[in-house]
Parts: sequence; structure tokens; C-alpha cells
Amino acid sequence: MGLKTLFGKIIKTPYYDVPRCPDCQSRITGRYLKAHSNNDNDYMITSSLKHGEIVKLFPENPVKNCFCLNCGNEWAEDIRVTMKSLSEIEKEKQARHTGELLSEYMSGKEDEGEKPFKTIRGFIGKI
Repeated sequence: MGLKTLFGKIIKTPYYDVPRCPDCQSRITGRYLKAHSNNDNDYMITSSLKHGEIVKLFPENPVKNCFCLNCGNEWAEDIRVTMKSLSEIEKEKQARHTGELLSEYMSGKEDEGEKPFKTIRGFIGKI
């Protein structure tokens, strides 16, 4: 067993696990978060996708706090944070297709004329 594999099974990190869609049983589900007014919304979306979580931002937290990207269903669910290993999070990323969603999000930002920060310098410039 390689060192990367060993650490992937040992190290645990917080993860908001949205269940399968109750209508279509898709794993491509996410949760709504309250948008912040201090322009860290891009960071919230990109960091969530990189972590295997799908989020949409709204001015207020809606009653139906979960959504399915596959069928468009929305429902209310008590989403709790769990501790998952890095290898479990990799499986979530694959099941939820967050890598592809991140690529789409970033290319959409570039199409709008925005350059999402890709370096620390770009991030600091957003502060």
C-alpha cells in the first residue's frame, strides 16, 4: 500500500453529505447556501466543487434546501456534516461529477469576461 493510499484512508475531513434525490435517485445532488455580500461567492462555489460538494447560492436560505441537478427536484433535508476519508471524498467527487461541474463553472466565468483567481495573488486581489 502506497503512502498516498494510506493517508487517503486515514485522514478525515468534514463533508456535507446530501443524499440521493428522492425522485430519480441521482447522486448529483447539492444544497443551497446563503450568499455572502463580500464577494467570496466564487470561492465558496469552487472550493465546494473541489471538495466534492455541489452548492448553489441564494440571498436567503430556502425551506427546500436540497436540489437535484439531474431532474430539478428540490426538497427539505437536515444536512449534517460527517467526517469522510480522502478516498471516500474522491468517490463522492466521481459520483457527483464535481470535476466536470467545476470545469463548466470556470469556463462560464471566463466567457463572462471574469478571470477566476487561479493563484494566491489573484485571490488576494479579490479581498
